[in-house]
Amino acid sequence: MAKRRMKKVYRAAFVVFPRVEELDLVGAWQALGTTQHLSAETHFLTQTVGLTSGMIKCAHGLTIKADQQLGDLSQYDVVVVPGGPGIRDVMNDRRLLREVEKA
Repeated sequence: MAKRRMKKVYRAAFVVFPRVEELDLVGAWQALGTTQHLSAETHFLTQTVGLTSGMIKCAHGLTIKADQQLGDLSQYDVVVVPGGPGIRDVMNDRRLLREVEKA
């Protein structure tokens, strides 16, 4: 009888913020998110984490709403902080920097 292998599921957080570059966010999101639809033994569950509540306007006008607000990033296996014009402000966000260090 063949042995069934357990799937390994990783959690990935995508930090979203005003003026995030859409392609940086969506390209990485798609790469990790696609693993959910493959028959691979490993896949990622993706979630957006916002630095602010409400709607977030991206660099080229796309508006998104984060799945949750910034909290404990150590619960994620992977944390992605995309680039974009808004990254300069994000690099000085002490709360985010503390959470990334813990992750």
